[in-house]
Amino acid sequence: MRIGSGPFTNLDWLYELRNGRAFGQQGSSGPSVGNLSHVQLLNPAASGVTIILHRIYYRAAAAALLRTNFFNTALSGAPVAGVNLNNGGAAGLGVVRTEDNAAEQGTRFRLLGRPADDTGAPSEEWICVLGAGEGVLVVPSGTNLGISISWEWVEF
Repeated sequence: MRIGSGPFTNLDWLYELRNGRAFGQQGSSGPSVGNLSHVQLLNPAASGVTIILHRIYYRAAAAALLRTNFFNTALSGAPVAGVNLNNGGAAGLGVVRTEDNAAEQGTRFRLLGRPADDTGAPSEEWICVLGAGEGVLVVPSGTNLGISISWEWVEF
């Protein structure tokens, strides 16, 4: 990966994809009465890699603001390892976890507005960097709302 050589481009993404360092995974949560649905991408503490989040794809079952928060504690759902987007490559060390919780977890850094039952992706690429033991999650603004989040990232 070219670090410090200027902004990342789609060519950087294709380079990482071809070299087996690009991963993806999906998580869904909710709806759950009285609870907020959370879906997290976590770089486990002992992973030994840095994750650069490339893109988030999201779907909300109802109109809602979707909040993107930093949250470094693993959610309670079983971890699902990232799938190598170079078909046949080794699984990722980053994991996706889910949880329904009465309180919003994490520190907000982005809002994503969604009309009812719609799918989207922010136009920005290269959203954030996660060191070992760090995570990011998406949570809707209201309770009892189901969400489905797909993550794409690079590990190096």
